Amino acid sequence: MNTVSDVRKTEKPVQSDAQGFTLIELMISMAMGLIILLGMVMMFTSNTKVSNTLASRTERLGDLYLVSQIMQSELRNAQSGTISWTSNVLAYITQDGESAEFEYQRSGDLDQLDWKRPGTSTFQEVVRELDTTAGMSVSSNAAGVWTVTLKSAYLDEDQDVKTLDLSFKAWARN
Repeated sequence: MNTVSDVRKTEKPVQSDAQGFTLIELMISMAMGLIILLGMVMMFTSNTKVSNTLASRTERLGDLYLVSQIMQSELRNAQSGTISWTSNVLAYITQDGESAEFEYQRSGDLDQLDWKRPGTSTFQEVVRELDTTAGMSVSSNAAGVWTVTLKSAYLDEDQDVKTLDLSFKAWARN
């Protein structure tokens, strides 16, 4: 008769085909995962900076374009010979005989362009955050063609100040 101890001696140990990972393999895979994760985080932050820069630049350029369209329309509808530029004020007289002005103001860190519409007595802000050195400059030639340059500043991805310029020519139609 077989006893329990005899049965244990005669049984073969059960061997499993399943093998686990060693501690070294787990540590190496975790290190590789962390390196990949770090690379993805760095790429995400870089893309975020570039995206913010592009958004800021696009917004500034859109503002400059909108203001240039308003100014071109108004100046082209001015009476011939009535456009003048003095002391940061671009003044004109409309076809209806009403005076109007675009005024470039510098106040501390905020530069803005205000517009006194024809027939009104108060200025309205048209755009802000123009370049602090020369947000608006105006020149004319003998033929009565006015060149207006608008400048705005934005921060690039390295937080350096960059300048955007938009120039256009305008003249009175009559």
